[in-house]
Amino acid sequence: MSYLVTKRMVRAKTTYNGLSVPSAIALTCPHCNDYLTYFCRNYARHIPSDTITFLGWCPACEEKVSFWMVNCRDYERAKIFMHPALSNGRVVMPGIEAVPERITENYLEALDTFRHNYFKATTSMIRASLEDIFKTLLDQGDVKDLACVLATLAQKINLTAKIEDIATSIHANSNLLPHFELDKMPNQHTAAALLDLLEFILMFVYVMPADAKRLQLELCELGRDSLPD
Repeated sequence: MSYLVTKRMVRAKTTYNGLSVPSAIALTCPHCNDYLTYFCRNYARHIPSDTITFLGWCPACEEKVSFWMVNCRDYERAKIFMHPALSNGRVVMPGIEAVPERITENYLEALDTFRHNYFKATTSMIRASLEDIFKTLLDQGDVKDLACVLATLAQKINLTAKIEDIATSIHANSNLLPHFELDKMPNQHTAAALLDLLEFILMFVYVMPADAKRLQLELCELGRDSLPD
């Protein structure tokens, strides 16, 4: 399983074959679990797949990890993956490529801060993601009544009743919403639950519709292939 590296984890860049590539990446080592800066080397470009691969060495345990930089011709749009993934950390949700870039960045930063136990920062980035979703779909960007906004979102995009059940649970728990306030100090359990909620919403709002559209196109293509000559 691979691990998606966020651009904010890149501490320095260099050029390889005229393209920008990371030369130093700050992350938690999947071997010794120390948080430090990997120095990168052994770059190799694969032009047909538009990727650059390179290696990073942990200065603490001297173990190495592999990196893949996809869409390498455009650094701003490129995605960087690491293997092996963290053994004790949450991994990126499947289908993240269907989520808008700004929301994806907030979500990935939430994951990043959660892995490093910065739970207050995690909830701040989760709130930013939710506000971007609600502003895009409902023209309502300020999270004041999460239960009400979730219920409205369910009606807006015709979600299943499950999300309405979540809204009911939040409404019944008056202690949940204050965790979105910047002066509160959430714990790991709260941050993990809010990450679960965000991933659930991203899945239903962006990933499943994209999968449905892709399936629709495949079925249409199958129907055309089945027409008699």
